[in-house]
Amino acid sequence: MTDTKREIAVVREASATPMVRAEEEVLATTLHNIQLMERWVETALEYGPDWGREEGIERDFLKEAGADKILAAFNSYARPVVVEKEIDEPRNLCGYIIMAEVVHRASGQVIAAGTGVASTRESKWGKRWVWEREALNAGYQLKGLKTRTVNTKEGRVLKYRVANENWGDLVHTLFDLAFKRGKVEAAQSLPGVRTALSRMFNPDLQYAQFWRDMNAA
Repeated sequence: MTDTKREIAVVREASATPMVRAEEEVLATTLHNIQLMERWVETALEYGPDWGREEGIERDFLKEAGADKILAAFNSYARPVVVEKEIDEPRNLCGYIIMAEVVHRASGQVIAAGTGVASTRESKWGKRWVWEREALNAGYQLKGLKTRTVNTKEGRVLKYRVANENWGDLVHTLFDLAFKRGKVEAAQSLPGVRTALSRMFNPDLQYAQFWRDMNAA
């Protein structure tokens, strides 16, 4: 190859490779927008309905109502995409993996996504509590079953934990739950949201001071 041809090939190769260059104005605008969203999340989301704790969950988390507010702030909505579905009647298995895509209303573009999973393999859905007669009628031996005490008009009575054979009634519930989990994860992935939630969930952590100290080191 002659020198001229080699130079032309190099130029063509360079022009075919997109150049990624950080521009100061773009970076400043991006930082401003992220900080704006952080402040919005911390002021707009209410403890209780939008985020917080629930019985059985000993940590703060973003709830579906909070995720919906965040998506609305980005002028967007979530739509479910089934990634995987498992329905195995002989094994009493039902489950979904749902990707929640966040779609910008004005452009129609997908700007974020999150994945949620729900199935009867979870103890909450794969098991159910029944009275002694129900367990015996289903062919269970009471010995060895997990129990809990329930207060009734007749006094304190035991309930027994058995496999949930009525999983067919949960198909829609599990689909909705997987979609909700994916939507919450997608909302947290939007710019500025996760940082703001981290401060809300851990108010003792002073992130701003931490980074100032790091930059000064």
